Amino acid sequence: MAKKKEATFSFDTAYQELEEILASLQSDDSLDGIESKIKKAKELIVACKNKLRDLDTLVDETINPEA
Repeated sequence: MAKKKEATFSFDTAYQELEEILASLQSDDSLDGIESKIKKAKELIVACKNKLRDLDTLVDETINPEA
């Protein structure tokens, strides 16, 4: 069975995409596409939060290795 290749997550790229979605939502008066933009933003926010949580855990484990 082939292993599933994990996608490389770039926090900076995801954050930039979130900024672009926000700018698009702020400048666009049309309701067309808002749902898809909001869904994509939600996915990016969850991914960013998970990455930050993982980094927080790593920093905590590094600072307090006995805990």
